[in-house]
Parts: sequence; structure tokens; C-alpha cells
Amino acid sequence: MPRPRALLAALALVGALALAACAPGSLDPTPTSDATPTQAPPPSDAPEDPNPSAFEPAPSVAPSVGPAAGDLDLACDALLTPQQVYDFNPQMLATASPTSALPEAFAAIVDAGGVVCAWEHVTSADVLLVGVAPADGPSVDGSGCAPLTCIDDAADDLLVRVGSRYFEGAEDQGADVAALVVANLA
Repeated sequence: MPRPRALLAALALVGALALAACAPGSLDPTPTSDATPTQAPPPSDAPEDPNPSAFEPAPSVAPSVGPAAGDLDLACDALLTPQQVYDFNPQMLATASPTSALPEAFAAIVDAGGVVCAWEHVTSADVLLVGVAPADGPSVDGSGCAPLTCIDDAADDLLVRVGSRYFEGAEDQGADVAALVVANLA
């Protein structure tokens, strides 16, 4: 029967040799400096001398989304620019078909020959509505905004109405958005 001490010494020697084989440079203790690395040839469809500065991609054009309703000749991105919508809430996307029906106050804008544009939150489906109608049009009364909070403003001979759940308790934010629309129409 082998002695435990001899067995331990033999195992320690085998382990030390195994670890020494893993040490850096243990396979080639005298590396040669004249070795040249070989490079793979370039793919056949790659240009010989590419000029990356010559590639100038054209900027992508934002998709055009028409109004949710109405006949007035106004583009939604003229009422609120994409940057202004992003500043209001980066999760709002323009839509021509919001998931909820237009409140009565915005349907009245459409009936008066105006236009209503909609932006919808990508996860909560909350909307931001912007309506513009001739100020002298038939009844464009501001009642009937529920479930939204609406703010009205005027731009020359146009009525501007903005509505969103986000304006509840933050009418000043709604007034700021309406002022942006008025400024964009000027």
C-alpha cells in the first residue's frame, strides 16, 4: 500500500507540471522575432481602396401622417413640429387613427371645416389632439372635451384648441402647447 505522504507528493508534482505547461511562454521559451503574421485575403467583393468619406447617406424623411379628421389645408407637422411633440413627450407618435373617438369639442372643429391632428402615446394610448378651425365657423364651443382637458387660443382668424389628459391640473402646459401652435401658424 502506498504511503499517503508519497501519494501526496506525487500528486503535487503532477499538478505543478500541469500548471507549468499553462504558463505563458512555456511552449516556446525562445520566441523568434523574424516570424511574419499571415493575413487573410480581402473578400472578392470588397473594394481595393475604399473611401469611407465618399459615403454620405441621405437623411431619412419623416413619414407624413395626415390629420385624424377635417378639411382645412394644414399639415400636422406644421401645427406642431416633430421636435415640439418630442419635447412635450418623447413617446408620442403622430397618428391618423387614434384608438379613442374624438371628443365633441374636436368633432365640432371638424364640423366647422377645421382640422384635427392626433399624437398617441406608444404604450398608454393617451392622446394629444390639436384642432384648428375658422374662428367664425359654426359652433366650435369648448364644452365636451371629456375625458381630455382642453385649452383654446387664437391665431389671426383661426381658433386653436389643444387637448390631452396631460393638461389636467397642468393647464399652463396646455397653454404653452397652444401658444406653440399659434406661433407655428403665424
